[in-house]
Amino acid sequence: MNISDVIKQTISLSAFIVVGGLGIASIIASNGNNGGDLSTLLFTSDRDGNKEIYRMLSDGSSQTRLTKNKSMDSFAKWSPDRKKIVFESRRDGNSEIYIMDSDGGNQANLTNNPAKDGSAVWSPDGTQIAFVSNRDGNENIYIMNADGSGQTQITHNVDSDHQPAWSPDGKRLAFSSGRDSNVWTIWIKDLPSGNLTQITQSPLSTFSPAWSPDGTEIAFITSFSTDPEPPSELRKIKSDGSTTQHTILASNVSSLYAPVWSTIESASVPSRILYVGFTQDIGKSDIYVINADGSNKVNLTQNDHSEGGPVWGPLGYYVAFVSMRHGNPEIYRIKAADGSESIRLTNNSALDISLEWQ
Repeated sequence: MNISDVIKQTISLSAFIVVGGLGIASIIASNGNNGGDLSTLLFTSDRDGNKEIYRMLSDGSSQTRLTKNKSMDSFAKWSPDRKKIVFESRRDGNSEIYIMDSDGGNQANLTNNPAKDGSAVWSPDGTQIAFVSNRDGNENIYIMNADGSGQTQITHNVDSDHQPAWSPDGKRLAFSSGRDSNVWTIWIKDLPSGNLTQITQSPLSTFSPAWSPDGTEIAFITSFSTDPEPPSELRKIKSDGSTTQHTILASNVSSLYAPVWSTIESASVPSRILYVGFTQDIGKSDIYVINADGSNKVNLTQNDHSEGGPVWGPLGYYVAFVSMRHGNPEIYRIKAADGSESIRLTNNSALDISLEWQ
């Protein structure tokens, strides 16, 4: 597997990792929100024959199917006000971006063209959606209004741009791009001015940008080689482009995936980042949490099975994730501080993946 393949797996919001003896475990890289009470999770399951979107309370109760068709529906995201859900669907024969009410009603195709549209993310104020499309020949980043109007291409690259991530103030978009010397680097588009700034440089491949809550820093993953899985580091950098100096937060002999920065921090709660570490020689992945200054790294899932796809709960107290500990992907919840208070939220023989918690 070369570096481009690895990046494209993670930047499509899912990284597929081969788990020894178990086949393919889907480790979902999603940008979650943060939590502890009986809030609501969205997830994808094939328990009824094909991949559909479901919702449940954070104790695993009230599991409800929201979509129902013969094609795949996945990658659901809450709007900031929790009234709408954006998701990807193949019900029209290709990947399109759809929207629906929080109860599954009023499902509508927002993109509605023969190209591949995906990786949808809400703006912080809920008025716009950024997404990736190949409608003009290669994959670039677009923005549209929440009702699907005003679809506008904002990057123009002969290679590929992926992984759009809104800044907390909604004025900038970070993304991963293959435009720099055939490696992946991170760029920022300033939306009011249209200015484009490269914030990471080759020869390292850098991807999976995640904004700090105050918008001053971006966490990301680096890769160093291509055979057979690239060793990785979790790093951060200033988002204003004023320096090319990276701060190394964590490293792994195989691969890292899916940094998710907590939006909850205070004098008593430090800024924290979730990420997935995959170790190839033992064929498993674990979920880690680390303070944003690189201190206090904790393995939250210390067992013999692969775990992935972590999302913060709304208060930053719990983390939900996908686990292979029962032989198929199931959803669990644990305490973010130390991995204790483990609760199994789904319990069936199907595939339960692709979490969103708000």
